[in-house]
Amino acid sequence: PLCTQKAFHFVLSPSFLMAFRPGGLDEDPLLSYNIDMCLSVQTDVLDDCDSCFQVIFPQDVLRLRAETRQRAQEWMEALKCGANAARSLGPDLQVTLRNKAQDSSRGKELRRIKRQSVTTSFLSILTTLSLERGLTAQSFKCAGCQRSIGLSSGKAKVCSYSGWYYCSTCHVDDTFLIPARLVHNWDTLKHKVSKQAKEFLEYVYEEPLIDIQQENPMLYRHVEALATVVRLRQQLKSLRAYLFSCRAAVAEDLRRRIFPREYLLQQIHLYSLSDLQQVIEGKLSPFLGKVIKFATSHVYSCSLCSQKGFICEICNNGEILYPFEDISTSRCESCGALFHSECKVKSVPCPRCVRRELQMKQKSFWQRLNMDDSLGEACNVFELSYQNT
Repeated sequence: PLCTQKAFHFVLSPSFLMAFRPGGLDEDPLLSYNIDMCLSVQTDVLDDCDSCFQVIFPQDVLRLRAETRQRAQEWMEALKCGANAARSLGPDLQVTLRNKAQDSSRGKELRRIKRQSVTTSFLSILTTLSLERGLTAQSFKCAGCQRSIGLSSGKAKVCSYSGWYYCSTCHVDDTFLIPARLVHNWDTLKHKVSKQAKEFLEYVYEEPLIDIQQENPMLYRHVEALATVVRLRQQLKSLRAYLFSCRAAVAEDLRRRIFPREYLLQQIHLYSLSDLQQVIEGKLSPFLGKVIKFATSHVYSCSLCSQKGFICEICNNGEILYPFEDISTSRCESCGALFHSECKVKSVPCPRCVRRELQMKQKSFWQRLNMDDSLGEACNVFELSYQNT
């Protein structure tokens, strides 16, 4: 991968992610990270490159680029598996809180370690439905303060986010949306969570960590509001290509209107918990609609952007079409050509695809044709599959 435009040779061991100078595997690593401290591995939404991804550690965010998209996916999967495996070797409960230290600096350090530990543990189960393991799995100890709970030691309260049990001090019946229940069941109710879970969920509330297409793509079919949002985001992604190729001031205006959620322009299936809350409340669609109205108004009125339209090659009526006009237009999945929706419904072969096949056949014809071949053999080579166009 490439890190900050510099070439490194990365090596992933069961415990560390290390970066070496190219050709310097026998030297000390230039960078080294404990893999069990990895907070997240995700696609880099700040780059258009499909082979870019981020590896997030408590102190650093590595922005990497692999040679190909496939290699990037392989690295992401390997890093996720490695991080999960490394954490599984540690204690089952990694969210233990310590008693408040007398020394303030020592107390700050303990709180920092605690926050890292909570984030690491809870982030790995963000979209996983929790299962109650029973008090025996926790040795009848509170997952927060390690006090004895259950039986005669005090009531045990289960956290709906993690499935762990807490004492009445560490669990005061705070309620919050549970990401896993929302993604898998579209459960929009708030459930009781521990103090630690509430703190974590508030911490990541506005972070785009949930990929609906990856976690549960069927949700788009069953939740109309979510289907509307993804259609608007696809429309906005098409408009982004126009405005970002126009003057810098126009692109900056679009960024300002969407800030700080630029991922809404690029990764149409990526959501934060805040975004999903706005979907539930019906607020995200109107927000996207306002941005789309600004962007479409610019394209239609801009002398540069308005010239980047398409002509329907099926009816050839001269009307200029734009890909963000998703209701009245349809794109060819093979070549990306744009047509009127009603024209495409007629099941006529895509003219551009036909031309491409013709060009390929012509090239093949001249390459295979020998001066001694008969005319009949040459004609057979040149035969097209689209005979009715």
